[in-house]
Amino acid sequence: MEIINILLIGNDMEYCKALSESISKLSKEIMISLCENRNIYLMNTEKHQLIILEGEKKCEIIPEGTIHILLVESKNEVCIDIENKIFRLYKYENVKELIRILYIIYNVITEKSVITISDNNCKMISVFSSYGGSGKTSVSLGLAQEFVRFRGKKMLYINYEECDGTWNYFDFQNENKFDSIGNYLYFLNKEKYFDVNSFLKEDEYGVFFFKPSFGRNQLRGLCSEDLSFFINKLMETNLFDYIIFDCHTSLDESTLWLLKNSCHIVYLAENFKNINNGNLTRRDIGEIEYLENKSNSSIREKLIIVYNRNQLTDFDIKNELTVCIDTDFDSFQTVNGIKKINIERGFGEGIKSIADKIEND
Repeated sequence: MEIINILLIGNDMEYCKALSESISKLSKEIMISLCENRNIYLMNTEKHQLIILEGEKKCEIIPEGTIHILLVESKNEVCIDIENKIFRLYKYENVKELIRILYIIYNVITEKSVITISDNNCKMISVFSSYGGSGKTSVSLGLAQEFVRFRGKKMLYINYEECDGTWNYFDFQNENKFDSIGNYLYFLNKEKYFDVNSFLKEDEYGVFFFKPSFGRNQLRGLCSEDLSFFINKLMETNLFDYIIFDCHTSLDESTLWLLKNSCHIVYLAENFKNINNGNLTRRDIGEIEYLENKSNSSIREKLIIVYNRNQLTDFDIKNELTVCIDTDFDSFQTVNGIKKINIERGFGEGIKSIADKIEND
C-alpha cells in the first residue's frame, strides 16, 4: 500500500498551483509538491514516484527509472503507452479523470496499490505547534474531554510526539506490560488483527487512548503509508467520532500527511506580550506558508489559530479565526505525580470555543 508522492514541475505556476490544489482536495492519497522549472536544480527529485512536467518536453535531472508524465495542450497528443513508459496527458482534462489516470499509471508501473482513507463518519483533528512547550497535550486532552462530557462524542486521543507525553496524564503503574501501542503495531505488522479494545485505555470521562511504549514513541517510526494503514484500522472499527492527534513539532513527511488529511488543524501560535495587535510571528507565518506549499491544499480553511496561556492582555484578538486561552493555573492539578485537567474553569472556556468552531464548520 502506497501514498503517491508527485512533483509537479512547470512554467505556468498559477495553473500548476490551481491543479495541485484541485488534486489535493479530491485525493487524500496524493502528496503533491510544486516546483518552478527554473528552480528544479534546487529540488530533491528522488523521493517522488511520479514527476509531472507542464510546459516542458523533458527535464534533464529526472532520476533514471522515475515515471514522468507530460501535460500537453491538445487531446491529439495524448498517449498512454505503458509498455514503453510514455505518458502524455491532456492538460485541461477533468481533474477527477486525471486522478484516475494517475492511479492507473502508478498501479500498473509499480504494481503497488494506493492507500485510501476509510470513508466513514470518523474525522481526524490535529493539534500542532512549531515549538515545544506550547501546551499541545493539555489542549488535545482538554478538547477530547469537552467532546465526550458535553457533546456526547466518542473520542480517541493519540500522542504523535517524539516522546509520548501520555505518561504524565495517566497512571499506568498497574497496567499489563503487553498491551501498549507498540504491541498493537507489532500485531498489525504481522497481520494479526486483534480487537483494538484489548489495547485501548479509558480515562474517568470516557476518553480513549493507547498506553505508550517505553522510550521513543513508536508511531513516529511509521512512514506515511504505515500511518495511514494504522488509522484505517482504527476508523474501520466505527468506535469513534473523532481521533485527536497530538502532533510532533516538525513538518516531516508523515506529519504533513497527517495535517493534510485532518478535518481541522488546531494551531498553537507563539505567544508574546510584544506581538503587535495579536498578529502571528514570522516563525508561525513561515510554518503555515511552508505547510500550504508542501500540501498544496487549502490549509487555512482548516486552521484554528489558538493563543494558549494568552499574554496579549492589551488587545482584543478574538475573532472567527482565533481562540485565546487565558493563563489559568487553577485548571491544572498534580495528584500523585499525575496531571489532571479541569475544563470547568477558565482553561475550559477556551477549549469550548475551539470545539464550537470544529462543530460549526
